[in-house]
Amino acid sequence: MKSANRGKLKIWLNKIKLGQLAYLMTALHVLFTKKPFSVTIESMASDLTSDKILSQKIKFQRAFLMTFTKHSFFGGGVKISPTASNLNDEIHLVEFNRLPMRKIFPVIPKVLKGTHLNHPGFTHLISKQFIVKTEENQPVQIDGESSEINANEPLKLSTEKKNDYLLIIFFTLKKN
Repeated sequence: MKSANRGKLKIWLNKIKLGQLAYLMTALHVLFTKKPFSVTIESMASDLTSDKILSQKIKFQRAFLMTFTKHSFFGGGVKISPTASNLNDEIHLVEFNRLPMRKIFPVIPKVLKGTHLNHPGFTHLISKQFIVKTEENQPVQIDGESSEINANEPLKLSTEKKNDYLLIIFFTLKKN
């Protein structure tokens, strides 16, 4: 997302009414260049693929793409978390492990259709709060703005009800 939003290509594609192509082209670039990263997630969450309640720290050794969202869609209409909603106080985590390229390409149509969450490369967790800690600095996008999570500095994500219809995610650095 960071690359797509900043790119000169997106500006040009927007001018000719093809801005969504920037997301596709950026995604292909990321597929070939992004390195997997280690991240620890702390939460009390339901694992939708196994119906288990997780109240623990989860370490992903080869995280590739990760999103926390209250919206079912992102970037160009990709249905990343089909059951996410602003009408409740749940945050959805969708994590995709780095797989060999030959195993990634068959997953792309599933992602575009919103049927990818049953694929073993994905983890889908739901919680009211997550604490994220990476071992290396990682680029992030928070509410449309590009930023970075610093290594070993926890980032706390939580929701707060603002009115009867809208819940927002708060991002705060948690000091140890």
